[in-house]
Amino acid sequence: MTQPLLSVRGLTKDFQVGTVFSRRRVRAVNDVSFDLPAGRITALVGESGSGKSTIARCLARLEQPSAGQVLLDGQDILRTERRRASRAYRRKVQMVFQDPFGSLNPVHRVEHFLTRALVLHGHSATPETLRELIETVGLTEDMLQSYPHELSGGQRQRVSIARALAVDPRLILADEPTSMLDVSVRVGVLNLMRRLRDERNIAMLYITHDLGSARYLADTTMVMFAGELVEGGDALAVMDAPAHPYTRLLLSAVPDPRTGKQLRPRRARQAPRGDPQPHVLPLRRRRHVQPHRARPPHRRRERRTAPLGALPPARTRLRHRPPRPEGHRPAGRRGHRRHRESGDHRRMTHDLTLPSASHTAEGLAERALRDPHRPRFHFTSPGGWLNDPNGLSHWNGVYHLFYQYNPLAAAHHRIHWGHATSTDLVHWSDEPVALVPGSDGPDRDGCWSGVLVDDGGVPTLVYSGRHGDHELPCVARGSADLRYWTKDQANPVITAPPEGVDITAFRDHCVWREGQVWRQLVGSGIRGVGGTAFLYESDDLLSWRYVGPLLTGDASQHQGELDWTGTMWECVDLFRLGEDEEAGSTDVLVFSAWDEGTTHHPLYWTGRYHGDTFNPTALHRLDYGGRYFYAPQSTRDEHGRRIMFGWLQEGRTDEANAQAGWCGVMSLPRVVTLATDGGLHQAPAPELTELRRERVEVAPGRQADRYTRLPAVRGDQLDIETTLRLAPGATARLVVRETPDGAERTVVEVSRAQDGTGGTLRLRRETSSLDPTVDTEPRYGELPLGTNGRVDLRVLVDHSALEVFANGRALTARIYPTRANEAVGVGIGADGDVALERFDAWQMASAFTDGPRPLWP
Repeated sequence: MTQPLLSVRGLTKDFQVGTVFSRRRVRAVNDVSFDLPAGRITALVGESGSGKSTIARCLARLEQPSAGQVLLDGQDILRTERRRASRAYRRKVQMVFQDPFGSLNPVHRVEHFLTRALVLHGHSATPETLRELIETVGLTEDMLQSYPHELSGGQRQRVSIARALAVDPRLILADEPTSMLDVSVRVGVLNLMRRLRDERNIAMLYITHDLGSARYLADTTMVMFAGELVEGGDALAVMDAPAHPYTRLLLSAVPDPRTGKQLRPRRARQAPRGDPQPHVLPLRRRRHVQPHRARPPHRRRERRTAPLGALPPARTRLRHRPPRPEGHRPAGRRGHRRHRESGDHRRMTHDLTLPSASHTAEGLAERALRDPHRPRFHFTSPGGWLNDPNGLSHWNGVYHLFYQYNPLAAAHHRIHWGHATSTDLVHWSDEPVALVPGSDGPDRDGCWSGVLVDDGGVPTLVYSGRHGDHELPCVARGSADLRYWTKDQANPVITAPPEGVDITAFRDHCVWREGQVWRQLVGSGIRGVGGTAFLYESDDLLSWRYVGPLLTGDASQHQGELDWTGTMWECVDLFRLGEDEEAGSTDVLVFSAWDEGTTHHPLYWTGRYHGDTFNPTALHRLDYGGRYFYAPQSTRDEHGRRIMFGWLQEGRTDEANAQAGWCGVMSLPRVVTLATDGGLHQAPAPELTELRRERVEVAPGRQADRYTRLPAVRGDQLDIETTLRLAPGATARLVVRETPDGAERTVVEVSRAQDGTGGTLRLRRETSSLDPTVDTEPRYGELPLGTNGRVDLRVLVDHSALEVFANGRALTARIYPTRANEAVGVGIGADGDVALERFDAWQMASAFTDGPRPLWP
């Protein structure tokens, strides 16, 4: 095998940033390896800040790598420090810079630039040599007497190429040589580079963020993301059948330089389980270091920016606003994010607002890991954005949790489907991203929520593809291990909402097999009436017949109350609890109430599903935390249990989320059963006890004091179980996340009415944080009591995530103490006659290993 002209092995580059008192290391390039053969053009592509130019500057000896080897003809040039040897290297390796306006000194003529290059490297600068050089790049001899300002951008770049050719190099490093040129002249420069390759057998490293020009010019393409190579191989193979989701995302935004039309891959490659395909580079996965996406310090400047995929469509105007709390959904509930607090829900407008300064220089996963508010035993995405649970299933003994995911920013934009698996509902493994928005078609703006069904042994996803302001049902079929997915060419499988109905929205799916027919619910709302679930049926999951509304709410009733059903029902979920009708089973229809961009709360109807309708008997609140347990989805596992997850929205500002590098938490898995009062009884999955570590007991007895701190119980990862007996009119309280001075504390209260007939579960967050920008509104709901006022209370504290279960009722919320390291105190107290029958507390271990997790598993 022919030895490559230049080989790069394990190249790593760190920069030191910050002031003299707060220096920190920023990794721009992490463990990169590749070969550059002679006579071939290799494109290195990726978004701005991915580390492309840093690699070029290291190869040009303008930056000293922190680690690795650069081998030219087998010799490690990084070990060659002598000036003469360095100049010999530069005779073989030349660089063409991105800016043709800044790379030429304006006080000199073109003749000077070429003459100086020739003389410095021992060549004769004769008039014939200069004329040959200038004509080689397509310019005329008279331009040798021109100053840079007298030339166009394209002509200046050709002069830069001629200067590089003057020393007869074997390799040219072209750092985005066409990015600052008019579209009309770009192809001319690309054609020049191709001709030089053919005529002079020059190797080129062509650095660009434009996959269109890479496809046009390069023989080989390598893709960079966050300082690492994620894919590489034959240029046409990478363009037409990208294997990595990030490559497909880049490709979806890039035009062909010849036609101006958008490039479209023929189909996504499915990565094989064995050896990689020949055109996929064997890449090493990092384990301990999340590379930062950074500029070198001398090029760093503060600016408002967002990574690829976090930007809005070109017509959306970016503007800075002061940070506001998080939590709304868009006019499609999950789009451009901006909102304000409004009682128990959040509202938005349609602008995507970026933080006042860039937070993308460091890796999202690494920033997320450092955040003291990030939960450790709840599931969170590796970084970026997370919302609804999707495709929840128990498949061949493995739990699969898909979720709405943006791996590029802690913001809702062009949503992917993340994927995680577990055998115990406790420890989760990140799987490859399942769905990525297409370069065209019905899901080009996002792959929104859906479900996973078993179609005769074939795992099949039914999801909402978003295009513009509309969502339509789409289908994707998976490999046997559920790791790789292919979208159906028939998408969308329902081409429009029902005719003749004025709808508020149309998205999210519940799909099940009923006899020989598939049935599907699509969440929606009828304008002027209320939320609804439209019923469809199909023989093959591709051709659907509209049946009608299964059930429709009345939005005119109870508006503003905690059980208002809203103008649209999101994430509908229909299931039956109980074996059969004779055994007294109950059907449950879960939905999340939404109204013109505002997420309210999850509710559920109990009743009977029969034929084409649902006959309700009662409406219930699913979780007293409102939007902090939103868009729930459930599945029946192989043990016959109904397992449910929900999305814990954030309660802090967009700016705080951007700084933290992550947004959104998945609830703990819940086991849902029928309660004695006809509603649902919810409890954490028993598998969670595997994470319990040190146990602390508190002696039982009457609670005589209004408040007692428990010095033996401390922490921000706790599982607390207690049994209380409340006399009529009594209140018991459990305090968590308390600072030593009591300035920050969160209080869980259970109380019994004076007449002894019922109780109330309440969460007081008024002093949970000294940060005035976070949500501290109280949450509450009615509490059924056991015999003699018995309350079985369980509180799970996981940094900012709080889940409370009292006699089968759930209340979920978020808390953000400003003194997070100090807010670890726990205490109990009472007003009235309260008996503490037992109190046990455990420290909870993390469900994840140490270190950042890969954003693209």
